[in-house]
Amino acid sequence: MKRYVAILFLLISCSFNGIAQDDYKSNSRLNYYTHEDMAAVAVWIPASKQDLSVSVDIVFEFDFLVRRAEVRAGEMNIFELPLDRFHPGNNELTVSYNEQGKWVESDKVQIKLLDATANEVKIDFVNGKLLTKGSEKGIRTNYNILNLAGGVGPGHKDFRNYKPRKRMRKLRKEVMAMKDDPALLSWNISYDPQGQDIDAEGLAGAYELIKELDPYHPVTITFISLNDIAKYKPVMDVVQLEEGLEISEKEFFLEEPVLHMPIK
Repeated sequence: MKRYVAILFLLISCSFNGIAQDDYKSNSRLNYYTHEDMAAVAVWIPASKQDLSVSVDIVFEFDFLVRRAEVRAGEMNIFELPLDRFHPGNNELTVSYNEQGKWVESDKVQIKLLDATANEVKIDFVNGKLLTKGSEKGIRTNYNILNLAGGVGPGHKDFRNYKPRKRMRKLRKEVMAMKDDPALLSWNISYDPQGQDIDAEGLAGAYELIKELDPYHPVTITFISLNDIAKYKPVMDVVQLEEGLEISEKEFFLEEPVLHMPIK
């Protein structure tokens, strides 16, 4: 029997109370799908549109999956779609927004299908949870990458002093050794990158290799300062903050990275 444990990380909730998100926005509910019967597209309509008639179309490969569906403002509108409609890998959908009979905007949404694994971890962008599979006691580890291969992470100056081939060789070896561990929750690739003068480009190679080798677990970065966190969006899936720091729900609303995990 498949067992999933929902772990709450995010500041936002299903009701989205207090969120003043002023833009149309759509995303896949999960960052990938494996065993599910249905995929889901989450569509956010800003509360400022509540006096307007708003509808959406969802199109995939020139076919309408959803057509002129009415949506409510200030709420998360969920559209479920049969998973067998999509191909393995990435599937790009177009969500178009219609106000008062006029098309105004559109978003691209990716539905990703992967083979199921025993320890997969998914991001639920709507509820702000990680959905985990495996580990009977629900104990999962945010693994500090390269503890086994050299004792330093990709964001550490010693690791950066290695030649590129050596860096990637060490990283590849450890990811392959740990990616199937039932206790693995996520990969932590850097602690306080701003304080170490590491920009997003300096972490890009490690992030891309990890996602290539293991698309089933999110990559995290730990911050002790809120300065310029958004610049690291391309190289992380989960935002981790030192205890006492808080981040606006609008900063990563309905997109990746969206999660926030206090570190104690």
